[in-house]
Amino acid sequence: MNCKKKDIEILLVSLLLFSFGMHKLHARKRVAGLETLSLQEVRDVVLPLLQSRSVEKAAQAIRGISVNNAVALLDTVINDKSLSLTRLDLLQLMWAVAGNYAHPSQHAQIFELLVRHDALKKGKEPFLFLAARTGYAKAISPLLQWTALQKESALQRSADDAVRFAVKEDRFNVLTTLLKHGVTIAVDLAQELLWSTVDHDSDADFIPLFVKYGAQVNAQRKGKTPLMIATEHDNLASAQALFAAGAKLNTIVDLAVGSALQIAVEKDSTQVEYWLREQGARE
Repeated sequence: MNCKKKDIEILLVSLLLFSFGMHKLHARKRVAGLETLSLQEVRDVVLPLLQSRSVEKAAQAIRGISVNNAVALLDTVINDKSLSLTRLDLLQLMWAVAGNYAHPSQHAQIFELLVRHDALKKGKEPFLFLAARTGYAKAISPLLQWTALQKESALQRSADDAVRFAVKEDRFNVLTTLLKHGVTIAVDLAQELLWSTVDHDSDADFIPLFVKYGAQVNAQRKGKTPLMIATEHDNLASAQALFAAGAKLNTIVDLAVGSALQIAVEKDSTQVEYWLREQGARE
């Protein structure tokens, strides 16, 4: 009985290995076949996928073709208005196709489409922000390498634009994704964004992050500190985050403005006023 069981196990393993081998063989044939097709024929292969906006499947379908053919295909797709693809669709297709290749020079050939097609580069949402927001974070690092070599200022500042937009849209998770994949924040930008965070009542989690990149919580602007602005808005979470990062409670920059506690009383910022008094703040 044991012998029969063992024979069955060996047979099953053999069948699995055979099936796996045949799958790989057919996959190689399929890729080799794509290389023999004309650009129009390759386009016809992916057209139904593009019409259904299945960009990942479209990219997978052309995996194995040369990067030159991939760029030529993307060019025709971008110029084909009949497909009705959005800017995001086209960007996601470009990132997915770039993922088929390993070398930075191949990525660069594909990303040059951003230079040639304003429809890809220009839009409300910066393309790096979109990559982080829509699940294409793996494209961020190659994009950063490519933009660092570009002469066009708009491309050189694309990382800063993405960071600013993430803060403007109050998308803390998008910002952390950008930073995780190679985006950095200069000290001046960190300070600018700290002010922006308190000005617009953005997520208080931004505050320790910008402090980490060099922002000063006791900086002064127009007679006020960031804590004073958070107090004006009665934003307790921001006030607490600033205090935890070293904000001074009793600073007076301008006598006409007063201290944070005086502002709290004047603006009827009840939550922050109670909290400031608990921390020992003075009027």
